[in-house]
Parts: sequence; C-alpha cells; structure tokens
Amino acid sequence: MNYIPSNKTTFLRWAVFCCFVAHGIVAIQSSGVYFSEWSHWVQGIFPENEKYIGSSFFLKTVGTIDIVVGISFLNPRIYLPTFWWAIGWGALTAFSRIYFLGSFSGFFVFNVVHPIAEFLTRMPNFMIPTVLLLFHTRGVYDVIISRVSERRLVFVAVLAQAMAIFMAYIVDLNQPMLSYELIKKGMPLFFLHGVGALSVAALVALVAVIGTKSVTNLRLRSGILLTSKFFFCGSYLLVEGFNVIIVNAPHGFAFTAVRIMEHVPVYLCVALFLNVKFGNESV
Repeated sequence: MNYIPSNKTTFLRWAVFCCFVAHGIVAIQSSGVYFSEWSHWVQGIFPENEKYIGSSFFLKTVGTIDIVVGISFLNPRIYLPTFWWAIGWGALTAFSRIYFLGSFSGFFVFNVVHPIAEFLTRMPNFMIPTVLLLFHTRGVYDVIISRVSERRLVFVAVLAQAMAIFMAYIVDLNQPMLSYELIKKGMPLFFLHGVGALSVAALVALVAVIGTKSVTNLRLRSGILLTSKFFFCGSYLLVEGFNVIIVNAPHGFAFTAVRIMEHVPVYLCVALFLNVKFGNESV
C-alpha cells in the first residue's frame, strides 16, 4: 500500500500553501470587520477598551505570518520553525473551535457536538504539515519518525472527516434554519437525510477498514476498502457541494475560491485515501 512516494512531496507542499495562504487572507479580511466571526472571537482575549484595535492588529499579524509560511512551503528547503508554525498554529486554530464554540451548558448538540465536528474538519490542516515533516527531518527526530507512519496519519485525518460529517448531520438535523435554507433553495429535505445515511455508512465502513488486518482474503479486504471509499466520498462530496454552492457562493467568487483553497488539505486526504491499494499490508 502506498499513500505518498517519499521522494514526491509536491502535493503536500501545495496543500499547505493553499491552506495557510487562504487562512491568512481570511484573517486579514476579518481584521477590518468588527462583527466578523474571527474578529469577534479574538476580541475576547483583549481588555474592553482595546478589543477591536487588539483584534485587528492580531489578525493582521497572524494573517501575514500565515501567508509567508504558506509561500515558504513552496521553497526547496523548508526550515523547522516554518513546520512548527504550520503544525502548532494549525492545531491551535482547530482547537479554537472547541474553545470558542463549545459550552457544557445549554443544548448538547450545539454546544458540544458542533464544536467537536468543527475541530475534526480542520484536523488535516495540521496533520498534512506533520506528514510533510516526516519526509524532511532527520537525526534527533528519527526515534519519533520510526514510530509514526505517514499513511496512518492520513488515514486518521480521513476518519476524522467521516466523524465530522456525521456530527454535522446530527447538528443540522436539530437546526430548523437549515431546513428553511434547503426549502428556500428548492432542495428537498431528504437531501439532508441522504447525507446523514451516507455519513453513517462511511463511518461504519472506515472503521471496518481498520479491522481488515484479521481478514486474510485479499479480495474481501479490497471489497471492504472499495465500499468504504464509495460511501465516504459520496457523503463528503454531497456535504462539500452543499457548502460551496449554498453557503459560500452567495458571498461571491473571491470568497468562495478562498474557502475552497482553505480546505485543500482535506481534499488531498480524500485523494490519498482513494489511492490506497491493498497488497501485503493493511491500514
């Protein structure tokens, strides 16, 4: 089985470039809008009389760093501090969804399930730089690298997407506003339940893949993997299509393009998962 040839990291580099440059653009754009989501979150860490000024400066600064880091991943040589920013800041921004959106009071689905789904969706943003780091580091990191498999990291990122889709379905199922949006766009409500059914199937199929080590029949193992690919990609494409066409498109082409760039690490994980082949190894 082969996820990524060790001598070819071009797609990984471009994925990190797209993700961080897009993040940087959104951060800089948000810095000038008082009521933007990111600006509102960051304002909470500054004193009352400096909320907007502090938030604006912070977002412009990290946005600029994100763009510089993203561009640097296209260079032949990537320096360790660049990796640490991509991995550390990528993980921190993913966890920030749990911090800013999460609450242990109120409706469980919106205050617990929703923020966890948002975090899982963004796992590839820091896992792809981690996989890339495995191809570039030597010496003191050999012990760590020897115990971590890049293909398993990618698989974990893909599994996280299946779980995120399922959790998002649970949230949307309890959100009357989504039903209203679907009806307004002329889309039948069974679209939502179709996504939910596929997300459950994807989750079950992906978990089944983990247990295929005990399956000795190569044909059966390949069938399980093919099924999991079908269900996972079906559910993911439906959800992503909904987000791009209905959620992002009304904000204009530029906004939609940046949002698509932002999720390139996720697209890459899906593509790598589709490329998995069973040989003498299993996931």
